[in-house]
Amino acid sequence: RKGLIVFVPLLLIVQIILINNGTGFAPNNYKYPPQLYYSLYGIVGSLLLYLICCRINVQRVGLRKAIVWLSQKSFDMYLAHTIVLKLLSWGDVYIRNIFVFKIGILYYIFVLLVSIIMVAAKDCVIARYERSK
Repeated sequence: RKGLIVFVPLLLIVQIILINNGTGFAPNNYKYPPQLYYSLYGIVGSLLLYLICCRINVQRVGLRKAIVWLSQKSFDMYLAHTIVLKLLSWGDVYIRNIFVFKIGILYYIFVLLVSIIMVAAKDCVIARYERSK
């Protein structure tokens, strides 16, 4: 909680400054080399997820297996999402007209779900191959 009290106002101040400069919400523009805005964005996001996980009894709700799997496969999902984004950029002319992809959060959810499906499919193929040996 104390971390959020410190970092959320800092992120909001930086965000307000960027909006006034015409940049808006664009953390990826400050990713390489990492700058204050990108670091604050990551810290606040991590603290929020931590607080959510502390409030929910993960064991009781049955989310533990899903959280562990997602944590273990996060790098694979990162790699898969780059493939998904590249494929979507190649089909940009056709995809741009699809209503769902005009809404940012739905586009994000689509990329996330396709990435998770790709990783799960990869794991199934590898498991089947190893069983057949």
